[in-house]
Amino acid sequence: NKECIGDKERSIETSLVEWISNKECCSERFGGFEKWVQFGDNKFIKESKKVFQALLDREFSVSQPYDEGLNLKIRDSIRKNILSFLEQNKSTQFYFILPTYSRLNYRIQQDFVGRDNFTQFKQSLLWLVKEIEKLPNAALYGFDTTSYADEIANYKDLTHYNIDMNSMQLDAIRDNTHRLTSENIEEYLKIMELKIQEYDVEPLVKIAKEALGE
Repeated sequence: NKECIGDKERSIETSLVEWISNKECCSERFGGFEKWVQFGDNKFIKESKKVFQALLDREFSVSQPYDEGLNLKIRDSIRKNILSFLEQNKSTQFYFILPTYSRLNYRIQQDFVGRDNFTQFKQSLLWLVKEIEKLPNAALYGFDTTSYADEIANYKDLTHYNIDMNSMQLDAIRDNTHRLTSENIEEYLKIMELKIQEYDVEPLVKIAKEALGE
């Protein structure tokens, strides 16, 4: 309906929340750190400059103390907005994907000396995996142990990956691979954290200096 997707000729594959066809904000920003700065002084270059400056200043945010109260709120929200829906629709199979954010995203936003922010994430995920396993109509998949998140060229910003990841996700559901269970989740998180800690930001710092004229 044109009221939903506008006047452009778009198929169901490229309608509603699809953004990859927008060259300025999206498709042409994939391919490397340098691609993030090619569209003049608009909101996208401003977003990129914030990332560059954080790299130069090493202003990786200080880790917030682990908050058990927040953890309980997260669980309550998941129960109310997700798990209850699954229980009410037992004849439908649900597939959940853990978003594969870039390693750089975690390096900038987390302080892995204290690791409290990651602890918050880890505790929530450990709990979620066990809850999903109680439901025969649900499965959870994750790709943070692959090399995909190591390549900033796969991202248009810190968190939005390219469409090839969608194919990886669909293949995993079809082949029943990359599934997160209580048997593998601790090893998954251990590998993920190690990859973030070992991620080399220095090549990106060099590009950031050039982009900011420093």
